[in-house]
Amino acid sequence: MKKNRSILISLILLIFLTANVFAAKTPLIEYNGKIIKSDVAPFIQKDRTMVPIRFISETLGYKVDWNNEKKLVNIKGNDTSIELKINSKKVKVNGKEIELDAPALIKNERTFVPLRFVAENLKAEVKWDSENFKVIINDSSKSSTLNLSSDEEIYVKEIQSLQGDLNKSIANLKSSFFENASKLSDADLNAAYDKADSEIRNTVDKIKTLNVPEKFKSSYEYTLKASEKALEILPGLKESIISKNEEAAKKFISDLTDFQVKMQEARDSFESALKGVDYKAQKDIKVYNDEKEKQDSTDNLLQDQTLKNIFKKI
Repeated sequence: MKKNRSILISLILLIFLTANVFAAKTPLIEYNGKIIKSDVAPFIQKDRTMVPIRFISETLGYKVDWNNEKKLVNIKGNDTSIELKINSKKVKVNGKEIELDAPALIKNERTFVPLRFVAENLKAEVKWDSENFKVIINDSSKSSTLNLSSDEEIYVKEIQSLQGDLNKSIANLKSSFFENASKLSDADLNAAYDKADSEIRNTVDKIKTLNVPEKFKSSYEYTLKASEKALEILPGLKESIISKNEEAAKKFISDLTDFQVKMQEARDSFESALKGVDYKAQKDIKVYNDEKEKQDSTDNLLQDQTLKNIFKKI
């Protein structure tokens, strides 16, 4: 049983392997429109952008303390407190335990952590620009400088928080099923699935009931599509891993890719709306969507009964 499950996991993991070709490059970091540099360079490890914690936290205006005896990092400021332990995925945010998608680690005498987790929990919005190999950080606390109304500022905080929650739930689910599935029992996998399913549905319900200001209505549609795709991929994950269905695994790979693309579009379009400019999809996203549309058109065409009859005769 575990052998079959491992084969399916390997099949699914193929989608993530191509990102590793960039591991030797050093990503740029852009903060509020400007390229910033640290005394030690960030790096990519297992498809995660790792940054020196003191650098990223102090850039966002937080205080960082290091407890050498306990190997603990404490980050405080703006009503947020984060406690990370070296080589552990367990993190406390305002006293609540959360799981990182990659553990904090020490390299070149500096503590490194996954950029997205820290930035999202320190009230900043983060996106990955693959075309320019760049991490883009926008500090949501600076939203008042964009002349937003009180309703718009409330929406900005809510949508960023919910997008972050959705990404975290999907990341935790991937961690359970991809990294540990071959070691876990069906009962453990079902428990992980049920937890993520509940979290994701709760987040999606909150997204659907948001009060969306006119300024953000267009970008909100992208977040809505991404959240609906998150609900679609859940059954496929369960069927492919727990039921060991290879065809379901292949479809799940496609659906998960769609979710990731839609989530990136949601973040990009939100950022455009925040700046008051028209949204323009990144080049790689546009290429993906164009190819997906062609594929979907072909698939729909092949479902035509007349063509099916012709193919049978051929």
